[in-house]
Amino acid sequence: MENKTIFFFFSFLLFIGCNSNSKEQKKIIEKYDNGKTKKEIIYLHDKSKTKEIEYFESGNKQSEIVFLNGKKNGPWTIWYSNGRFQTGEYTNGKIKGVVVDYDSTGFKHREILELGDSLTQMIYYHRNGIIQDLSFSINGTQCGKWYTWYDNGMPQIISDSWNGTYIEYHKNGLKKLEYEFTTPRTKENKKFWNQSGQLIKEEYWDKRELVRAVEHKKNVK
Repeated sequence: MENKTIFFFFSFLLFIGCNSNSKEQKKIIEKYDNGKTKKEIIYLHDKSKTKEIEYFESGNKQSEIVFLNGKKNGPWTIWYSNGRFQTGEYTNGKIKGVVVDYDSTGFKHREILELGDSLTQMIYYHRNGIIQDLSFSINGTQCGKWYTWYDNGMPQIISDSWNGTYIEYHKNGLKKLEYEFTTPRTKENKKFWNQSGQLIKEEYWDKRELVRAVEHKKNVK
């Protein structure tokens, strides 16, 4: 009975030792001239997978990224000197899924989603979590529809990016401004409404220059 107990005890120690070594085999540390850690390279499981952590000279983290066979592969975080930070995930060297930006307080203020074929979706948030802005771009150039909302969730602007309709709303949901436009800009007839829904003004534009403005009298009931 005593021999069996000793056998299981040593087997348990061997298992713990093997399990520990598989998680972290080796660590390489680079240092600043002041002696503080500049970069850590941690080998995970085997030499094909590593975690690289970089630090500012202050000692705060600057980035943390996982590599597999020399390519970024796995979750990553980048911190900025102003306190903001960004998180996301790489797969085989390419960003996959949503990249999230946080401010210095930890509030999520922006999400970036790569949709493929260089198409990107970008969302900004109000402090209360309501979506503030939604837009799309191809290779950094805005395209398609562009939307903004007030912090109460009501629409503020709905617009096409290059050619189409621009509509702006009051915070109560009623239309504030509307006009058709092209790129490059040509003739536009802009209509303005007050918060009660009454048409109060029209402006006629030609190549971004105001040609004529017409004021409408407020209806009195």
